[in-house]
Amino acid sequence: MEAAAEEFEADECYTDNYDVRDCTETELAEQRTEWDAGAQERIAKAQKEAEDMTKMMGGIDPTDPEAGEKLRELLLRHKGWERVEVKGDGVFDVRYVASGNLSHDFSFPVIEGFPAGTTFVEVILRDENTVRVNALGYSAQEDANPMSAMMGGMMGLASLGSLGENANNMPDMPSMEGTFTIVTNGAIRANNTDEGSTTSPRGEVLTWEVDGSTQNASTALIKLAD
Repeated sequence: MEAAAEEFEADECYTDNYDVRDCTETELAEQRTEWDAGAQERIAKAQKEAEDMTKMMGGIDPTDPEAGEKLRELLLRHKGWERVEVKGDGVFDVRYVASGNLSHDFSFPVIEGFPAGTTFVEVILRDENTVRVNALGYSAQEDANPMSAMMGGMMGLASLGSLGENANNMPDMPSMEGTFTIVTNGAIRANNTDEGSTTSPRGEVLTWEVDGSTQNASTALIKLAD
């Protein structure tokens, strides 16, 4: 309760003309009382988000100083992960490679012990040799991006960190910034890029710029060669 109350910040007070004014001692006391009354609820919410985060991480506690190395070792046990380097502050430099005929739906990543919904990219097979590519992990829209639960969990752990000894172990959350690119020799039937495809020696190229303000997940419908 005391730790939660220490985070109290008073709301602004206004005149009848909606101009900002200094709050009275009585108003500040009322705000403090309301804040204190909600402390247990805030703590319970933070604990729930922390538990969800640990589940999202396959049981790895992100406040553990060795969490990055444990995740690195876990990923390298999976086929396709050629390089996993821990850069710090929740950032990893990875190289993942998969090749072969697309005979079934594909989802990335699939990690042992992690929930199935933690998906960055999915490729869905349709009839007539057509595939739908959805890059769900590259969107800031909470209902579209399954990684939002992980971000929420990290915020919960940060809140709990202020209540316990793990406060200094919380990594800074990395921001999303980069590109998502599809290169194909198939026929592009639909996509939501800003400018459509460009041509390269390897085939048609679709590119999306993605960052924390990206609202729509990158998506494309492609007819593959028979």
